[in-house]
Amino acid sequence: MNRRDNTTKHHTDLVGSKQSIQRYLDLGLPPAKATLGFAFYAKYFTVDPAASDCAKRPLGKHCRTVALENADGSDNGLSGALTFEPSSEPGVLPTNLTASADGTCGAAAGTKCGEGFCCSSGGWCGSTEAHCGLSCQAGYGKCNGLTAIQSWQNALTNGVSDTKRGGHYYFDRNASLFWTWDEPEHISKKFVDVVDALGVPNVMAWSLSEDSLDWRHLLAIQQGVKKHCLSEIDGFNAAACTAKTTPRETYAVKPSVLTTRDTPAHYAAPIEPRGAAAGFAEVNAHGHSI
Repeated sequence: MNRRDNTTKHHTDLVGSKQSIQRYLDLGLPPAKATLGFAFYAKYFTVDPAASDCAKRPLGKHCRTVALENADGSDNGLSGALTFEPSSEPGVLPTNLTASADGTCGAAAGTKCGEGFCCSSGGWCGSTEAHCGLSCQAGYGKCNGLTAIQSWQNALTNGVSDTKRGGHYYFDRNASLFWTWDEPEHISKKFVDVVDALGVPNVMAWSLSEDSLDWRHLLAIQQGVKKHCLSEIDGFNAAACTAKTTPRETYAVKPSVLTTRDTPAHYAAPIEPRGAAAGFAEVNAHGHSI
């Protein structure tokens, strides 16, 4: 899900991840060149309770969002992401906060805004939606309702596991926010249903520091890498991995794929003549110019 969507759905659920990789394989990508990615962050989106049935059916076509970007495509502050790191938790407010004299505010500045003003995530006092909305720093000025960080704590406490599609979600009716993210249980299942089932030998995550609160997502990936024989790290079972079989790799493009609009040609960049050679070239580690 991204801010171009207008109904709620998962961000990186198991079903969606598998379908995405399968599409590339159908187009002829060798499984050995595919990589399954994991997100060390959650995404949130503002929903429109007046125009949908989010309270009863928070996931899917019955729960509609508000417009999540401005007419020119720029961010309107009604969606975003939070990570699994200490900065995504409500901090302890200092007891000696003083009023800001230069417009700066927040934990870094150690000051709060004057009466009627809000402290933005960037540490500036003001009264716009960017200052007072979801990214407002609670306690360092006023905020218009729950902040994203406050709502995120509700999501972590009350999140729902979607066992059908493989992902976590939560609808915070007090903040009108829909949250979507992965927990370790979904990561483990992806190793079975994507890595093993499709023969994909590569995994990655974005990004390491974003899981620094308790490293639970990283540990789940480490366990998957060991259990599913992707790397000889501590705990690797050589005997079990020697006997392991993987799906046969197929490199041909399926004929049915070529009858749809999304053929390889639609993914390729247009071929344009190269310009005159530059006076120098950047060379990578293998001695090739790039």
